[in-house]
Amino acid sequence: MAEVGVDALWVTDNYAGENGPFMNPIMFREYELPYLKAIVNIGKRYGIPVSEAF
Repeated sequence: MAEVGVDALWVTDNYAGENGPFMNPIMFREYELPYLKAIVNIGKRYGIPVSEAF
């Protein structure tokens, strides 16, 4: 999508609530963080802002 000219990348996932994280931090680092980093890196490479929905 970055190659065709999107205006922004929007990450829409909940990671925590009022009582703490939904996922064990070790599992988050192993399973979720690599993909988040990849999305941010794509944004940086193409100059596309990356936002997270709250």
